[in-house]
Amino acid sequence: MKFALAIKQILYIENRKLAFRFLHTVGMQACPPKADGEEKMKITKIPNLLQILRLCDLMLEDKVNFQNFESFLKNPGQVVPDVFPTEFDASAVTLLEVIKKSVKSNMSKNITEDKFGFTCGKTKRTVDLELASFLKGENNKGESGEEAAERLIGEGYILENLGELAVFTDDRHSEIKKYNSVVVMGDVSRWKNLSGQILIPFIGNINEDDFFLELIDFRNYKFDASSRVLVSKKIKIE
Repeated sequence: MKFALAIKQILYIENRKLAFRFLHTVGMQACPPKADGEEKMKITKIPNLLQILRLCDLMLEDKVNFQNFESFLKNPGQVVPDVFPTEFDASAVTLLEVIKKSVKSNMSKNITEDKFGFTCGKTKRTVDLELASFLKGENNKGESGEEAAERLIGEGYILENLGELAVFTDDRHSEIKKYNSVVVMGDVSRWKNLSGQILIPFIGNINEDDFFLELIDFRNYKFDASSRVLVSKKIKIE
């Protein structure tokens, strides 16, 4: 993006305040708020040069939207989360075909259309997906899916489903490879078996090129920092 390149140019003057005010000005043009009316971002801290450069890199990769840009302005010390614009076109191919393309035959026999919603909408759309982290939880034992779901919803996230995971995996193999597993926990991705367990799908790595899709206990299994949750951020309209 030309805005990010311009910011990098001005950073050579080594004036953080001037560079940041320029960043704020062009950032508002590059990432205008979605809400109607006048909405301004609040600046609470001046970032250092490394933090600004990190934001510039994400802008150049088209991974900055209004929500995480606003978060950066409020707290530049917090890493701006990677955002992955992902296009969904359910009419082009069935999601079961997309899943099988990603994991081949390495899929739980319980992941079927009658148990899980193989859908991500009927119209063509683009969603800014993120991979949210699990927290440590009590006694550093990690966080259950149920605990993480409640927390992430409270933070304004939408929990995505199996359809989104299938398309994301097909588009972003390199991102999936970074983690032990990527989980989905949306309402239509929770299946209660005959024993009363609630199971959710996750995708993991077999080797450099192959993935598997399995089910795991939503309430009792403790996820650690090597796993992620597929989410998107709600658009705030005030």
